[in-house]
Amino acid sequence: MERSSLRRYGAAVSDGLSASVARLVVGTLLVSALSCRQMPAAGPEPAGPPDEPYGVVLNPNRVSPEEGEYARAAQMVKDLGLKWVRVHTEWRQVEPRRGEFHWEKYDTAVDDLHKAGINILYQVSGIPQWASDEARVSFERKPGKMKTVDPEPRIPDFVQFIVTLVKRYKDKVHYWQILNETNARKNEIKPAQFAAIMKAVYAKAKEVDPTCKIVLGGLAGNNKECMHYLRKFLSAGGGDAFDIIDFHCYKFISRISVQLPERRKLLESFGIHKPIWIVETSDPSDFKGDANWAKLSKSPESQGPWDLPEGPQTEETQAQRLVKRLTLARSVGVQRTFWYSFRARGDAPEDESDNIPLKTKGLVREDFSPKRAYFAFKCLVAKLGKVHYTQKLPAEKGVEAHLFSAGNHRVLVAWVWEGTAPLSVKAASTASVTDKMGKKLADLAPKDGLLTITVTEDPVYVEWDE
Repeated sequence: MERSSLRRYGAAVSDGLSASVARLVVGTLLVSALSCRQMPAAGPEPAGPPDEPYGVVLNPNRVSPEEGEYARAAQMVKDLGLKWVRVHTEWRQVEPRRGEFHWEKYDTAVDDLHKAGINILYQVSGIPQWASDEARVSFERKPGKMKTVDPEPRIPDFVQFIVTLVKRYKDKVHYWQILNETNARKNEIKPAQFAAIMKAVYAKAKEVDPTCKIVLGGLAGNNKECMHYLRKFLSAGGGDAFDIIDFHCYKFISRISVQLPERRKLLESFGIHKPIWIVETSDPSDFKGDANWAKLSKSPESQGPWDLPEGPQTEETQAQRLVKRLTLARSVGVQRTFWYSFRARGDAPEDESDNIPLKTKGLVREDFSPKRAYFAFKCLVAKLGKVHYTQKLPAEKGVEAHLFSAGNHRVLVAWVWEGTAPLSVKAASTASVTDKMGKKLADLAPKDGLLTITVTEDPVYVEWDE
């Protein structure tokens, strides 16, 4: 945190509140840390230690395994405290012609991650033309910007490729993600056909490795589009053809906090109670905004200025929103969330879904130097990686206060979407307050049984033991 921010924060921390503010805080946010153990969690996290709830996307196409970059990246991921990485494979690169395989960089990537003790989610898409009855077509995504649509695969050929992959890597890979954003125009496959593909893949992959888990290719877009596609997919019998479902949550933070619970309800209406992952989510840095971004920020989907900020996005705002996204994902019961992506690339193509260059979304720059989001992620994993989500504390509008616990230890993550607001928690012991980067801001001794701070738009961690 900058020195000026520390001064502002230091002025906000107090041993007590005025009588009028105290009545407001006690009335709206007085929570006993001890009693929180009896309160229901907002999301269905299981009992026992959480199972490594965070990961990152590390594509071989953006980090060269042949040049030793993948081993370097794997070590940096390990240094973050992460144990999950999604690897992306383009089938058309592995098998450009039937029976002609090029495994080199993918073998290296899998070996480097396995040696580092990192679990692999192996995602497969990129259909070669020879394996489809459709011609590759292009459409104009925006003026002057053409996008090529992946052809739909022939099921027998696709299943054979998945079987080949599972056989090759089954000693090192046990999680397989099938296709990607099939509800998006660039990869569109009709819901009923996608269900047929998933059924065939699920059965054959389980024959090769009965212990493997099949992750449904991430569904993207706004809630209306996603729910419509998912309902048709489930109606076609697709609900029995995956072990985990993935939703991609870009742009609006409310796609996590508001829309995911609605999608869970849809799944439950079909009798499906399976883990939800977010395998792609991120925010940009070094992005000044443009007309398209401003238009998005004012769309009906936006829940307010905090949901998709209209102004410039910096490394500081990226780090802030990383903490907020990953905290909110836990609050709605997401089992595992991956940041997209690990490394920025100067030659990365424009992400045409939101008009942000992909090079702005990485945790590290092209030269592997870490951005502030890297250190914010490292701090978050250290603080929240081994604790359970307990509940969102009641608070005045705009305040987010999320409580985690492990045994007698409590971790509170708190921020306000705009401005500042008072926050008080009942506790019997002194608490440590740190910023999103792990820098200690204060030790707070309770007064009259209350820990009292003022929260800002910059998330903080408050920790104490009961």
